[in-house]
Amino acid sequence: MKLLANIAYHHHPNRVDNLIKVIEAIKSYPVQAEIFVDTNDPQAAQELAHLPVTFHAHTAMGHPWELTSKHRHRIAEVYHHFDWVAYFEDDMMLPKEAFVNFTKQFDPMFEDNLYPSFTRIETYPNREGEFSPDISFNLTPNMWREWNGKTYASLPFCNNYHAFWMFSTKRLAEVLSRNPQALQMIANTDLYRESMASLPIWSLGFAPMVEMTEQGELAGHCKVYHLTNNYANVSMDIKQIFRR
Repeated sequence: MKLLANIAYHHHPNRVDNLIKVIEAIKSYPVQAEIFVDTNDPQAAQELAHLPVTFHAHTAMGHPWELTSKHRHRIAEVYHHFDWVAYFEDDMMLPKEAFVNFTKQFDPMFEDNLYPSFTRIETYPNREGEFSPDISFNLTPNMWREWNGKTYASLPFCNNYHAFWMFSTKRLAEVLSRNPQALQMIANTDLYRESMASLPIWSLGFAPMVEMTEQGELAGHCKVYHLTNNYANVSMDIKQIFRR
């Protein structure tokens, strides 16, 4: 399998370590990954030339957040050379286990207009456990769903945000055959950056499905890690969120 992975990276010394962790995670996937990093600074390619990626610098932007849309043009041009496409913000680390599960679940869920989704996770040195910066409430009964013998949480817009997206190129071709402008869709212009990272569930309307274990906890393969960990003041313990 071949993966086209795209990362939006705002060049700064404080962001390099997280970028490297994101890249290392992608390189661990059992696929042939080609990684492109869209950056706002041409110096990034020189200073980080040791990384196994291709840098593309974008300097003529009206707003810094425009960087988060650059992957859409590349995907539109070359997706047919790959089996999977993905977009990551530069501090979103998806573990190998989560990628593998996604590739197994994607097709059967697609048939039912569902999307194997994730919860963005943060961890803090002074607090035990894992936390969500995006969900600040206990789930209500209408947010629980059963599918294929398992229990899932299906969160409403815009609490289902997880700052990256992936898609099968076979299925992307089907989507584009019905709507050639699908890759240009913006779900909410006031949430531009977030919309760029949420194509399948925000723009295309697939229902996000976050899997629970038999013990009633969030499945490990539905966790994606926000390495910046900068929302401690608004985050909530996932064990409390997903308690049924």
